[in-house]
Amino acid sequence: MNNSLVYIMSPTHVISSIAAIKTLHPDDLPAVTFLAHWPGVGTEVVEQIGTLVSRISSGFPFVKNVITMSSDEKAALSPNGDLAGTILALKRRTGDRYHEIYYAHDIEGGMFNLLCASFPKAKRICFGDGLGNVYQKHVHLGFLFPDAFASEATDEKKTGPLRKTVERLGRLRLFRKTNLTLKDIEAKQFSPHIAVLILPIDQSGYFLRGVDLIVPEKALVLDIVRTCISAAEDLSQYIDNLLTTHHNRGKYVLLTDNIAEGNFIEFDTEIKMYCTMLKEHCRPESVIFLKSHPGETLPRNEAIKQQLSGPFQIEELDTRFKRYPIEMWEPLVINSEVICLSYPVLSLKYLYEVDVIQPMDDVFVEKWFPEWTWASYKNAATLYMEPLKRLAEWDGRSVLWSGSIAQG
Repeated sequence: MNNSLVYIMSPTHVISSIAAIKTLHPDDLPAVTFLAHWPGVGTEVVEQIGTLVSRISSGFPFVKNVITMSSDEKAALSPNGDLAGTILALKRRTGDRYHEIYYAHDIEGGMFNLLCASFPKAKRICFGDGLGNVYQKHVHLGFLFPDAFASEATDEKKTGPLRKTVERLGRLRLFRKTNLTLKDIEAKQFSPHIAVLILPIDQSGYFLRGVDLIVPEKALVLDIVRTCISAAEDLSQYIDNLLTTHHNRGKYVLLTDNIAEGNFIEFDTEIKMYCTMLKEHCRPESVIFLKSHPGETLPRNEAIKQQLSGPFQIEELDTRFKRYPIEMWEPLVINSEVICLSYPVLSLKYLYEVDVIQPMDDVFVEKWFPEWTWASYKNAATLYMEPLKRLAEWDGRSVLWSGSIAQG
C-alpha cells in the first residue's frame, strides 16, 4: 500500500485533496496522513483546524492520521538552519516514508519546499487552492509588488517550457550536493508532476504547461462534499434551526473577508463597503446572516450590525462553525441569497447551481481599494468571474480558464 502525505492549509483543502486521491487511486486507496499547517498562525488556531479536518474527513477510512504543526513548531524544527537536522525532525513528526505529496500551492512559509526536500522521490500532486486555482509565486505576488517580480514574469512569458526543464535539471544537481542549507531549499521551485483540479484555473497560463492535468468527476466531488457534511451533524442541526426560525423571511448570507487584517484596506472603509453592498442588494425586513472569514480578528460583525440596525435583522452565524467551508452549508445557501467578493461565486454555482451576488468589478475595486492593490483585486475578480462565464459550456476535462502574463 502506498502512503500519501497531504499538506492542508484550509478545511476546504480536505474536499479538493480527497477528490484528487480518489481520482488517482479509484481501486487501491493509499494510507493518507494530513498535515495541517497554516503559515503564520499559532498552536491554538492550527489545532482548531486539525480538529475540524479530523472531523470532516472521518467518513473516509483511508485517512489514517491528522498531524498539526504551528508556525512556531515548524521554526523549532530548524533552530540553526541545518537542513539534515530539520528533515530528521520533520520525519519524526510526520513519518518517514511517503510515495506522494499532495498540496494546494507554494505561496506560503516554506513548508511545501521542506516536504519536497524531505521526500525527494515522492510524486508531487497539486490539487489547487479553493477547488482548483493554481498559481505561480512570482506572478501571483507580482500583482501586488510589480517592481520586485516584473523580470521573472517576463522571463516566464518568453521561456516558460524551457524554464521548467532547467528547473528540473537544477533540482537534480541540487540533491547531488552534500552541503545544502535550509535556505537553498527554500529558494527552489518545485513543480508538480500531476495536477488534479476540480475546477482548473491557471492564473498565469503557464503553470499547467508540461504538467499532466486530471479533472475529478462532478458526481465524485458532490459525494465527497456530502460525506463531509454527514460528519458534521451539529452544523446540519444548526442550519435546520436557522431555516425553521426564519422560514417566512427573506434570507441573505454575507461572506466577509479579512481584507483589513492584511492591510489592503482601512477597516472603516471595509465596513462601509459591506454596508453599501447590503443596502444595494438586500430587501428591507430581511435577515442577513454574517459568516466570518476564518482568519478574521477585527470586530467586523459588530461594526456592520451597528451601522445597519433598522431595516434589516443582522445575525452573526455561530462562531463554532466559522471554519466550516461555505460549501458544507448546502441547505442554507440554497435557501438564501449569498453575497460575497470571492471564490464561492464559482464553487457554489458549480456544486449547487446557486447564483451568488458578487458586485466586485473594476469600478468597484477603484472605488473602495487603494490604488496599489488594484491590479491584484482586479485579477482576483477575473479568477472567479471569467471561469463562471465558461462553466455552463465547459467540457469537464480541460482547463476551465487560463490567464496570460502578457495580459496581466
